[in-house]
Amino acid sequence: MATLTCYDLEATYDLEAFAAPPPRPGRVIALIPVHNEHGQLSFTLEAVFGQTRPPDEVYVLTDNAEDTLAAEAAWFPVSITSTVGNRDKKAGNLNRCLAMLLPWLEPEDVIVGFDADSVPSADFIENALAWIGRGYGAVGATFHGRAGGGFLGLLQRAEFARFARHQHRKAHCDVLSGTGWAVPVSVMRQVAASRPEGQVYDVAAIVEDYELTLRIKSLGIATVSPSDCLVQTDVMETASDWMTQRLRWQYGTLIALSHYGWNRVTQWQILRQVLTYLAMLATPLVIVYLGWSFELFGWRGIDPANAPYYFAGIAGVVGEQAYQARRAGWPAVLSTLLVVPDFLYSLARQYIYLRAAYRAATRKDIVWGAGTSL
Repeated sequence: MATLTCYDLEATYDLEAFAAPPPRPGRVIALIPVHNEHGQLSFTLEAVFGQTRPPDEVYVLTDNAEDTLAAEAAWFPVSITSTVGNRDKKAGNLNRCLAMLLPWLEPEDVIVGFDADSVPSADFIENALAWIGRGYGAVGATFHGRAGGGFLGLLQRAEFARFARHQHRKAHCDVLSGTGWAVPVSVMRQVAASRPEGQVYDVAAIVEDYELTLRIKSLGIATVSPSDCLVQTDVMETASDWMTQRLRWQYGTLIALSHYGWNRVTQWQILRQVLTYLAMLATPLVIVYLGWSFELFGWRGIDPANAPYYFAGIAGVVGEQAYQARRAGWPAVLSTLLVVPDFLYSLARQYIYLRAAYRAATRKDIVWGAGTSL
């Protein structure tokens, strides 16, 4: 039977009023922040309760959400919390619940979280606990795209599959994705103690999960996104939603890196961003080269048969990209081998990256949220 708790963010709380016997060590507490994931929440909850190592408690954190979402969650044995006056979106929603929970949990307890449009694999929690037992202080999900979204969804699934392969080439974690994560209470407390405001999440961050990753790494805590902690998450079904999502991700990444500056934690990620932007020069340079060759030699100058080394190089890159996309299914492999779909998708991402860089350089104010444009 679900229970409902309403948190008024404008009020102050006496923690004694929430006093309760502390739970026994080794408990797993699951948090599921909810905003507008109507019709998807039940799939997430079914997956959470179907874990090989089920959580001991599950909290559904509704935030400016439709009443139907609370009704959907009420079919499961969860605690339902509701924020009042929260202006800090997902980060504020999570902070409020963590402020209530952390004082009463043991350091060995583990908090796991899933977006309400994500479906973790049945052994996610069990495997995450195993990685924490190996000495990692935070475990992030390897996420793959769910079916749907038409051709745009297919391209996203291929992209996610490539990113997952990149993460698995060595045990590391680029971002503790909100799609799925597991962090011990002791680490949560360290993070909160390291911030002036004493909260786990930075409410000013555009991408709160990436900023949290940088904070945890800056404290010298090892993180990992292993291949056995799988989550399926939704893909954007319209070009507008996709552009809004990606612009927020990239803009937030650039702002977070500029905030932390150059250090041992950020240096490789900053270099990767620099290389990403430099790689964008490849397309205009190739166009200039082909135009020059055509001007000098006509069609012979741009015939791949007359440039076997270039053709072999392109074929090798395309083949590698297709191999990396194989976890997304054969349609993703085929679309990669066709070259043109991936090329156009890449151009669209480059446009978004340039917009994000401009906004980061000018520190242009933005307003973002579900269903809004940047």
